[in-house]
Amino acid sequence: MATVLGRSARIGRNLQVWSVVVTRNNSNNSRSLRKFESRLHLRNQGKPKVTETNRKLSFSEFEGGISIRFGSESRQLPHVWLRDHSRDPASYNHDTHQRNHMPHHIDPAIRPEEVSVQDNKLTVRWAGGQPVSTFDPEWLLENAYPGPEERVHRFIWDDAAISRESPQPVQMEEFMQKDETLKEFLRALLKYGFAMVDGVVDEDGKPTVEATEK
Repeated sequence: MATVLGRSARIGRNLQVWSVVVTRNNSNNSRSLRKFESRLHLRNQGKPKVTETNRKLSFSEFEGGISIRFGSESRQLPHVWLRDHSRDPASYNHDTHQRNHMPHHIDPAIRPEEVSVQDNKLTVRWAGGQPVSTFDPEWLLENAYPGPEERVHRFIWDDAAISRESPQPVQMEEFMQKDETLKEFLRALLKYGFAMVDGVVDEDGKPTVEATEK
């Protein structure tokens, strides 16, 4: 039996995506689906960061965005992306990890009035009296939109194409425990638009409709 689920998952520490998950039940897994959301939301928090010491943040501006350099790493950050990912309290709910605004309400031509580095953090004062955005450079390096070499290329499919090539299901036990399995699941989600999890069971280890629909 297959069931489609909608779930909110996190990539990295702060980026959330709504996923469509097709689950297929069997009785080989004793993990509870109840842990699904909390595992996805918390699995990447509290991990130690490997960083260079004494890194200084610097920046330069280009048409449509800001380039940052932090130690040996750099990113190019569009203004719209920075405004959309602002973590100020007016723009972001830190309890629910959700935006307080709709991305399509951001002016595509938005520009900062002032950009500076304060306490080794990037500070952006936006035109029009919008909230000031402050970014930790390590957060930017971890969450900034990837370059072309890192992108997952989408697979545009129809019935014939998906019959020839489709995502392989991951096991619920590994999905809940292993980062590599979570990454495999998310890559499939980004490539195909859906992903599959096998072995979804209830607290007693039984595959039920109720466990799948939780």
